[in-house]
Amino acid sequence: ALLYFAEGAPIGFIWWTLPTLLRGAGVEVDAITTLTAWVTIPWALKFAWAPLVDTLTSPRFTLRGWIVTAQLAMAASLAPLLFLSDPADALAPLTLFLVLHAFAAAT
Repeated sequence: ALLYFAEGAPIGFIWWTLPTLLRGAGVEVDAITTLTAWVTIPWALKFAWAPLVDTLTSPRFTLRGWIVTAQLAMAASLAPLLFLSDPADALAPLTLFLVLHAFAAAT
């Protein structure tokens, strides 16, 4: 249950709270829509790399290894967001790090 929370809580924030905050900061609706569309792409394409995750395991790198790697990637992709003073002024880096997070979460 904790793993689902770790992947789902940030996505809920990205899909519902972040657009409201950005709109309140004066960001145009089309820019917010573009950001959220980019963030959903990894979830829509999850089927493309899921077979790789299932087959690229070894005695030293099991599915647990994939889970730990994905969790670390999620943390690493969200950490730079702590240093954004105003996300409304940094939509490109914000989008990049959120897409990386979504890719790791969808894995």
